[in-house]
Amino acid sequence: MRDFNYFSSYIKVQNKPSSKMILLVVLSALILALIGYYQFSLIMKTNALKDEIAEVDAFLTSSETLSKVNEVNEKQMVEGALQLAYSDLMNVAMLMEVSSQVDEMLIEKINAQVPVGLFIDDLNITEAFMTVKGYALEYSTIAQFAHNLRNAGGLSQVLIPTITEDSGNYYYTITSMVDKEGFYEN
Repeated sequence: MRDFNYFSSYIKVQNKPSSKMILLVVLSALILALIGYYQFSLIMKTNALKDEIAEVDAFLTSSETLSKVNEVNEKQMVEGALQLAYSDLMNVAMLMEVSSQVDEMLIEKINAQVPVGLFIDDLNITEAFMTVKGYALEYSTIAQFAHNLRNAGGLSQVLIPTITEDSGNYYYTITSMVDKEGFYEN
């Protein structure tokens, strides 16, 4: 006789899970864990960067930092003004040096033309004009001096507007135009 199991239709036998399915579930869980970890690390890095930015902003906007920045800006403005003044001063010094050399050359040229018995009391040289005042022991010495100045170069329109006699001396004034090109000839 045979045994009949009337409950067999009601008993479910669990099938063994396939290894592919287990591997797929494990890989899915691992990938989800890696994605979660990556997201967590990105959030942590973002928060750390936000904290650093907040710290730098706090430092930059602090009153102490702003006052130092203002001091530096003021000192840079002063430095710029001083640099400009220095360059202007150097230009003026260079112009004075060139002018001084030109005046010295002209004065040496004038002194070389002074005849014996003539004396210079006042010499006034500007960029365009020269005036010489003085006295001479003889009348003809003044004319000789004017002639020498005309022939020396560097001066044009040499004129003797006044000659007066007082106590045996002849007081004179000689005017002339200064030629810029004449300075550099010698």
